[in-house]
Amino acid sequence: MTAAHYLPTDGAPVLRLRSTIPRGARDAYEAMRCVAAPVVRWELPEPGDHADFSARIEADHFGAMYLSGAVAPRSALLRPREVIAASGLDDIMTMVYLHNDYTCDVEGRLLAIRQGDVLVLDLTRPFAIRAPAISNLSLTIRRDLVLPLVERIEILHGLVLRRGTGMVDLLSSHLLALRSEAPAMGRAEAEAATTASAALVAAVAGPSPDGRVAARAALRAGRRRLIQAAIEQDAADPRLGPDSLGRRFGISRASLYRLLEPVGGVAAAITQARLARARALLQDPGHDARLVRDIARDCGFVNDSAFSRLFKATYGMGPRDLRRLAAQTRARADGDSPATPETDVRKVKEWLLNL
Repeated sequence: MTAAHYLPTDGAPVLRLRSTIPRGARDAYEAMRCVAAPVVRWELPEPGDHADFSARIEADHFGAMYLSGAVAPRSALLRPREVIAASGLDDIMTMVYLHNDYTCDVEGRLLAIRQGDVLVLDLTRPFAIRAPAISNLSLTIRRDLVLPLVERIEILHGLVLRRGTGMVDLLSSHLLALRSEAPAMGRAEAEAATTASAALVAAVAGPSPDGRVAARAALRAGRRRLIQAAIEQDAADPRLGPDSLGRRFGISRASLYRLLEPVGGVAAAITQARLARARALLQDPGHDARLVRDIARDCGFVNDSAFSRLFKATYGMGPRDLRRLAAQTRARADGDSPATPETDVRKVKEWLLNL
């Protein structure tokens, strides 16, 4: 079981929740209903589903934007007019299901939505989602940030954007990147991410003249993010460089350098990705028996001294020191009292009160 974790801290203003409500936890279903209550009324199709209910919840609160995800069994997520009136929310939600198809009734229109499609919903209007299993990631943005950027706000509710097009896939990749990057974001980065997210939503939904300007900047940032993700994925490949990246994304070397200039250039982006990969392996107990130089080789570094210097300059300590610190941290954590299902449910409710 995963315990709930929270931010903000001094370095990261994004308020974060990661929690698992395991099968057998007391009030497990009620905890999920509590989590979802401001947005939807969560219902289970059959009475027997209550006893076997379990869920995994994740949420990142950026201030004017809220990124959330859930994994749960078959459910109905309803937003009738009484929930709309009680919550007072008027935000715009963009949702993608990561692992299955589902249906959504939008004011009498029954929409069949496939895994990977993007659905846009206006929280001032009713909808009803029914899914054989929940596996979603949704981005909720304050209405006043989206309104000036779209041509017609009224067409957003129930807008389905089919997977497989460049813009839609870019938006989906953006949501996944936000989820992974939120813990490291400072306040300025969180605000920039919110602005870029609103522009991307407008770009796929039909931007206004002002929205087109914002969308171009957001698309440039989104393309940079995709290239960085490819660099992270292939960081260990010694052939990784400007030529291979240019071929993969169909852009010239000059365009690639301009695109990655804000992050220090191509070489810097590759080096940072390789260092991040090395750090993760050094902190992983599954790699404790491996030599540091072997980990460095697997991450694309061929010079041990240069690797150690770069690692220390980036993380403030050498690779061996980081490995030692990670082992000590794990040892302390192993001595803590284990969480119980009831403790985890309680922490979910506490997190909601903090919001």
